[in-house]
Amino acid sequence: MRLKLIVAAGLSVCAMGTQAGIALVSQNGGALAVAAETGIVPNAYQIGALNTSFSALFVTLTTAGSFAEYADFSVPSGYNMVNAAANTYTLSISLPPPIGTLTIGSIGSDFAMSIYGGLAATPGPLLGSIGAGGSIANLGLSAGNYYLKFTGTASGVGGQYSAAINAMPIPEPETYSMMLAGLGAFGFLAHRRRRS
Repeated sequence: MRLKLIVAAGLSVCAMGTQAGIALVSQNGGALAVAAETGIVPNAYQIGALNTSFSALFVTLTTAGSFAEYADFSVPSGYNMVNAAANTYTLSISLPPPIGTLTIGSIGSDFAMSIYGGLAATPGPLLGSIGAGGSIANLGLSAGNYYLKFTGTASGVGGQYSAAINAMPIPEPETYSMMLAGLGAFGFLAHRRRRS
Protein backbone atom coordinates (compact mmCIF):
# COMPACT_ATOMS: atom_id res chain seq x y z
CA MET A 1 0.00 0.00 0.00
CA ARG A 2 2.82 2.40 0.91
CA LEU A 3 4.59 1.67 -2.42
CA LYS A 4 1.39 2.44 -4.35
CA LEU A 5 1.09 5.82 -2.60
CA ILE A 6 4.74 6.69 -3.38
CA VAL A 7 4.33 5.75 -7.06
CA ALA A 8 1.04 7.70 -7.31
CA ALA A 9 2.64 10.78 -5.74
CA GLY A 10 5.61 10.53 -8.10
CA LEU A 11 3.35 10.25 -11.13
CA SER A 12 1.26 13.25 -10.11
CA VAL A 13 4.38 15.39 -9.60
CA CYS A 14 5.70 14.36 -13.04
CA ALA A 15 2.35 15.15 -14.65
CA MET A 16 2.30 18.77 -13.47
CA GLY A 17 4.72 20.06 -16.14
CA THR A 18 3.92 21.75 -19.43
CA GLN A 19 3.19 19.86 -22.64
CA ALA A 20 6.60 20.75 -24.13
CA GLY A 21 8.45 19.17 -21.25
CA ILE A 22 12.20 19.01 -21.62
CA ALA A 23 13.84 19.44 -25.02
CA LEU A 24 17.48 19.10 -26.02
CA VAL A 25 19.03 19.97 -29.39
CA SER A 26 22.34 18.84 -30.87
CA GLN A 27 23.14 21.17 -33.76
CA ASN A 28 25.18 19.60 -36.57
CA GLY A 29 26.63 16.83 -34.43
CA GLY A 30 27.55 19.16 -31.54
CA ALA A 31 26.92 18.78 -27.82
CA LEU A 32 23.38 18.58 -26.48
CA ALA A 33 21.94 21.85 -25.19
CA VAL A 34 18.55 22.87 -23.83
CA ALA A 35 16.39 23.82 -26.82
CA ALA A 36 15.53 27.47 -27.24
CA GLU A 37 11.92 28.45 -27.94
CA THR A 38 11.09 31.46 -30.13
CA GLY A 39 8.00 32.45 -28.18
CA ILE A 40 6.24 33.18 -31.51
CA VAL A 41 4.74 29.70 -31.84
CA PRO A 42 4.51 27.53 -28.70
CA ASN A 43 7.32 24.96 -28.63
CA ALA A 44 9.08 26.23 -31.79
CA TYR A 45 12.57 24.85 -31.16
CA GLN A 46 15.52 26.25 -33.12
CA ILE A 47 17.61 23.63 -34.93
CA GLY A 48 19.52 26.19 -37.01
CA ALA A 49 21.24 25.84 -40.39
CA LEU A 50 21.79 22.23 -41.48
CA ASN A 51 24.98 20.69 -42.83
CA THR A 52 26.22 17.12 -43.46
CA SER A 53 26.37 16.30 -39.71
CA PHE A 54 23.03 15.31 -38.21
CA SER A 55 21.20 17.78 -35.99
CA ALA A 56 19.06 16.03 -33.37
CA LEU A 57 16.07 17.00 -31.26
CA PHE A 58 15.13 15.01 -28.13
CA VAL A 59 11.84 15.88 -26.41
CA THR A 60 10.29 14.49 -23.22
CA LEU A 61 6.61 15.39 -22.90
CA THR A 62 5.44 15.75 -19.32
CA THR A 63 1.65 15.53 -19.70
CA ALA A 64 -0.82 13.25 -21.43
CA GLY A 65 -2.98 14.32 -24.35
CA SER A 66 -2.63 15.36 -27.95
CA PHE A 67 0.29 17.59 -28.89
CA ALA A 68 1.60 19.65 -31.80
CA GLU A 69 5.18 20.94 -31.58
CA TYR A 70 7.44 22.70 -34.05
CA ALA A 71 11.14 23.04 -34.84
CA ASP A 72 12.50 25.63 -37.28
CA PHE A 73 15.57 24.92 -39.43
CA SER A 74 17.17 26.30 -42.57
CA VAL A 75 18.92 24.82 -45.60
CA PRO A 76 21.93 26.98 -46.55
CA SER A 77 22.91 27.71 -50.15
CA GLY A 78 25.04 24.95 -51.63
CA TYR A 79 22.86 22.21 -50.06
CA ASN A 80 19.79 20.62 -51.63
CA MET A 81 19.12 17.11 -50.28
CA VAL A 82 17.65 16.66 -46.80
CA ASN A 83 17.53 13.40 -44.83
CA ALA A 84 15.34 13.03 -41.71
CA ALA A 85 14.24 10.35 -39.26
CA ALA A 86 11.95 10.24 -36.20
CA ASN A 87 11.15 7.82 -33.39
CA THR A 88 9.16 7.55 -30.15
CA TYR A 89 10.06 5.98 -26.81
CA THR A 90 8.19 4.57 -23.82
CA LEU A 91 8.82 5.97 -20.34
CA SER A 92 9.14 3.23 -17.74
CA ILE A 93 10.54 2.66 -14.28
CA SER A 94 11.95 -0.52 -12.78
CA LEU A 95 10.60 -1.50 -9.39
CA PRO A 96 11.58 -4.43 -7.19
CA PRO A 97 9.74 -7.75 -7.61
CA PRO A 98 6.91 -8.62 -7.74
CA ILE A 99 6.08 -5.36 -9.61
CA GLY A 100 8.99 -5.23 -12.09
CA THR A 101 8.98 -2.72 -14.97
CA LEU A 102 6.09 -0.26 -14.96
CA THR A 103 5.22 1.79 -18.06
CA ILE A 104 4.40 5.33 -16.97
CA GLY A 105 4.09 7.08 -20.34
CA SER A 106 4.19 6.59 -24.09
CA ILE A 107 3.30 8.18 -27.41
CA GLY A 108 0.62 6.52 -29.52
CA SER A 109 0.85 5.12 -33.03
CA ASP A 110 -0.65 8.38 -34.37
CA PHE A 111 2.77 10.10 -34.03
CA ALA A 112 3.88 11.95 -37.17
CA MET A 113 6.75 14.22 -38.16
CA SER A 114 6.03 16.48 -41.13
CA ILE A 115 8.31 18.87 -43.03
CA TYR A 116 6.84 22.19 -44.19
CA GLY A 117 8.17 25.16 -46.12
CA GLY A 118 8.53 28.50 -44.28
CA LEU A 119 8.83 28.96 -40.52
CA ALA A 120 6.41 27.65 -37.90
CA ALA A 121 5.17 31.23 -37.38
CA THR A 122 4.44 31.59 -41.14
CA PRO A 123 3.34 28.13 -42.32
CA GLY A 124 4.05 26.96 -45.84
CA PRO A 125 3.26 23.85 -47.93
CA LEU A 126 3.61 20.26 -46.67
CA LEU A 127 6.73 18.67 -48.24
CA GLY A 128 6.86 15.25 -46.59
CA SER A 129 5.64 13.27 -43.58
CA ILE A 130 6.65 10.11 -41.67
CA GLY A 131 5.54 8.14 -38.62
CA ALA A 132 7.56 6.75 -35.72
CA GLY A 133 10.54 4.73 -36.90
CA GLY A 134 10.29 6.27 -40.37
CA SER A 135 12.79 8.19 -42.44
CA ILE A 136 12.92 10.50 -45.44
CA ALA A 137 15.94 10.23 -47.73
CA ASN A 138 17.13 12.77 -50.28
CA LEU A 139 14.18 15.16 -50.07
CA GLY A 140 15.08 17.92 -52.52
CA LEU A 141 14.84 21.30 -50.79
CA SER A 142 16.25 24.59 -52.05
CA ALA A 143 18.05 27.03 -49.75
CA GLY A 144 15.58 28.64 -47.35
CA ASN A 145 13.59 28.25 -44.15
CA TYR A 146 11.61 25.15 -43.18
CA TYR A 147 10.08 23.60 -40.09
CA LEU A 148 9.25 20.22 -38.61
CA LYS A 149 5.82 19.63 -37.07
CA PHE A 150 5.43 16.81 -34.55
CA THR A 151 1.92 15.59 -33.74
CA GLY A 152 0.51 12.70 -31.75
CA THR A 153 -1.05 11.64 -28.48
CA ALA A 154 0.88 11.04 -25.26
CA SER A 155 -0.51 8.81 -22.51
CA GLY A 156 0.30 8.38 -18.83
CA VAL A 157 2.74 11.08 -17.70
CA GLY A 158 3.83 11.87 -21.27
CA GLY A 159 6.35 10.26 -23.58
CA GLN A 160 9.50 10.87 -25.57
CA TYR A 161 10.28 11.42 -29.22
CA SER A 162 13.37 12.28 -31.20
CA ALA A 163 14.23 13.49 -34.66
CA ALA A 164 17.47 13.72 -36.64
CA ILE A 165 17.98 15.80 -39.78
CA ASN A 166 20.86 16.80 -42.06
CA ALA A 167 21.49 18.27 -45.51
CA MET A 168 23.77 17.12 -48.30
CA PRO A 169 25.70 19.49 -50.57
CA ILE A 170 24.88 20.01 -54.24
CA PRO A 171 27.48 18.05 -56.25
CA GLU A 172 29.96 20.25 -58.12
CA PRO A 173 29.99 20.03 -61.95
CA GLU A 174 33.46 18.47 -61.67
CA THR A 175 31.92 15.55 -59.76
CA TYR A 176 29.65 14.75 -62.70
CA SER A 177 32.56 15.14 -65.14
CA MET A 178 34.67 12.67 -63.15
CA MET A 179 31.77 10.21 -62.93
CA LEU A 180 31.18 10.35 -66.69
CA ALA A 181 34.91 9.97 -67.38
CA GLY A 182 35.00 6.91 -65.09
CA LEU A 183 32.00 5.34 -66.82
CA GLY A 184 33.62 6.00 -70.20
CA ALA A 185 36.84 4.32 -69.04
CA PHE A 186 34.91 1.25 -67.84
CA GLY A 187 33.02 1.11 -71.14
CA PHE A 188 36.27 1.31 -73.09
CA LEU A 189 37.85 -1.50 -71.01
CA ALA A 190 34.76 -3.70 -71.41
CA HIS A 191 34.79 -3.08 -75.18
CA ARG A 192 38.51 -4.01 -75.39
CA ARG A 193 38.00 -7.23 -73.42
CA ARG A 194 35.14 -8.35 -75.68
CA ARG A 195 37.31 -7.87 -78.78
CA SER A 196 40.16 -9.99 -77.34
